[in-house]
Amino acid sequence: MAKKKYLAFILVDKKAKTNVYLVKSKSDNYLLGKIYWYFPWRQYIFDSYSNNIWSRGCLKQVMDFIEELMNARKKKPDKATKPRSPCEEFQCTVGGNCRLICPSYQTYLERLEAWRKG
Repeated sequence: MAKKKYLAFILVDKKAKTNVYLVKSKSDNYLLGKIYWYFPWRQYIFDSYSNNIWSRGCLKQVMDFIEELMNARKKKPDKATKPRSPCEEFQCTVGGNCRLICPSYQTYLERLEAWRKG
């Protein structure tokens, strides 16, 4: 993340999918608000603690930080996809009983079991 000139963003709560950050002024250590995931809008928001006066630079810094959080959230990989069976993968035409002796199918069963465990 980029260097923060005026504000400090402090991680205070790490949840499963989202985080909560406090926003403080670097000059006087004053607590300005917090950034957290707002589910109804499906995005991070800044919640100000009081009536503050903001410069363009500080507002931009908050917006840039939220943009970084949103981009990081988009980059997170989804749950791994279920492995395909060798019959699907290699378009096996024998089908049926070959699964009992097929080494590729045994490897598939091992990968499937590992996928199910997580």
